[in-house]
Amino acid sequence: MHEHLLLQLSGIICVGVATAWLAWRTNLPSILLLILAGIIAGPITGWLDVDGIFGELLSPLVSMSVAIILFEGGLTLNISDLKKIGTVVRNMLTLGVLVTWVLTTLASHYFLEIGWSLSTLIGAILVVTGPTVIGPLLKQIRPVGSVATVLRWEGIVIDPIGVMLAVLVFEVILIRNPLEVPFLTALTVLKTAFFGGGIGFLMGWLLIKTYKRNLVPHYLQNAFTLMAVIGSFLAADLFQQEAGLLTVTVMGVMMASQKEVSIEHIVEFKENLQLLLIPSLFIILASRLELSDINNFHMNSLKFIGALILVIRPASVILSSFGSGLNWKERLFLCWMAPRGIVAAAMASVITIELTQFGFAGAELLVPTVFWAILGTVAVYGLTAGPLAYLLKLADPNPQGMLIVGGHDWAQAIAKFLKDQGIKSFIVDTNMENIHRAHANGLSAIKLNILAEASAEELDLNGIGRLIAITPNEQVNAMAAMRFAPFFGKNKVFQLSTEHRKSTFQKEISEKLRGRILFSSGMTFQFISEKLENKGQFDIIEITEDDQNVLATPQSGKVVIPLIAITPSKGVKVFAADNAPNLKKGDRLLVLESKQEEI
Repeated sequence: MHEHLLLQLSGIICVGVATAWLAWRTNLPSILLLILAGIIAGPITGWLDVDGIFGELLSPLVSMSVAIILFEGGLTLNISDLKKIGTVVRNMLTLGVLVTWVLTTLASHYFLEIGWSLSTLIGAILVVTGPTVIGPLLKQIRPVGSVATVLRWEGIVIDPIGVMLAVLVFEVILIRNPLEVPFLTALTVLKTAFFGGGIGFLMGWLLIKTYKRNLVPHYLQNAFTLMAVIGSFLAADLFQQEAGLLTVTVMGVMMASQKEVSIEHIVEFKENLQLLLIPSLFIILASRLELSDINNFHMNSLKFIGALILVIRPASVILSSFGSGLNWKERLFLCWMAPRGIVAAAMASVITIELTQFGFAGAELLVPTVFWAILGTVAVYGLTAGPLAYLLKLADPNPQGMLIVGGHDWAQAIAKFLKDQGIKSFIVDTNMENIHRAHANGLSAIKLNILAEASAEELDLNGIGRLIAITPNEQVNAMAAMRFAPFFGKNKVFQLSTEHRKSTFQKEISEKLRGRILFSSGMTFQFISEKLENKGQFDIIEITEDDQNVLATPQSGKVVIPLIAITPSKGVKVFAADNAPNLKKGDRLLVLESKQEEI
């Protein structure tokens, strides 16, 4: 018995992570594959019995996991974002929620022929979108303008609102007394806002002050934060059911919006924790479906999902974004992005357990209805949102542009080469004189500290797909590469070679905490600057069939070092110490030319 339980617990984690990896490899929505994996593990094969494993612990474990996920989501939000998109976010969290709730209730009742009470509950649960789906999709698509920020705020903040609404409907269903509804509604909203928001604000403030005064050592801050999140979630829930989700969201937003302490290590820790929780939760929840639930999927189910996608979401967005300043392309993209995720699945599962305990007729319809909505919306939006963004020119499927950290003379020479070849580049520097000279040369540049918390939000990264850090400061180069690695991908952030490391330990640490070495080993800032000062120069070589070996053969006493190549189709090839890309006919190559004896 013990071995069987251990096998199932281990299998949940192993299958979950393996499925998430498969989704990454196939570029498919991970939640889609995770639900399918859960259905195979549970109702189809009968291998996984989560009720037998967790018993009464299932509901609190799911709730606690969702709290951690929402806190991590809150860490991605910054109050300053609301200066531009506050109106539309407010409307989507109020008018949009109301429209979605009412229309989803009607669709559930008339298409699925479910009673009004349960339809109202389904409508409340499905007002939430899925930040665990939207986040990865936004990272993959990288839409321009305000749509990404709007979707991120909506997807995270709407979760505690939707949960509160679902709890309210659940309580109204149980009391069955219309006269008590207004009082219960007002009391629930006030208690959730007061206890959920108040405890979240207080705990967020305490965490910030605690870390600012170094009252908790750095190595304990991740564990301490997790303790505070779980403790605050529990405290708020003791005063009002599910108010803890608002608490942890507020805590996350507060910590993300402050500038007193660095939270990058906390964000990274929570992201890693989320990567374990989300796959495991979806497999656990999906495995609780019954074969009868799968067999009951019919044409009316398709009509319901179609209504969610084609009618309800567009109606919500159009009404919420009226007069917001968003252009029609941005509004259309918002209309086509509302996948449901883990919060909807978790609420459906938890409420079904409680409804069943109260003997509520038809409770068994709640979970399959919500899961089919999740599957349908994730499949449609996950597979089509990217192509739609590219069609609307709100995103570039393969951005080739380059963010250049450093605005000195030869950094501007690289930017000019890219511009002349039709490749977008953007220079970032803290030296205003360098910025002025870049502007005088017709180059895009901005005075900005690349390591500042809000630097990514202040940059126009439309069309930018990689970063090269080429400042004289090795630490700035390494930290810039580290900061933007999650944004561009580890393989697309580059920095100049550092000075020779005497210690093997130092070398190993350096390799872990930096981007890919740009150009080749030994090509430090000082090396390149000295060559240019000693009559070296940048030159452009066009590759033909006859001179494929031009880089290997000294010409006229000179040696050329390849830097960046541009293909005829405007693709960019960056030379790095760990990879020298193949050159083909028609490629235009930027090289550093120097006397043979000097290299």
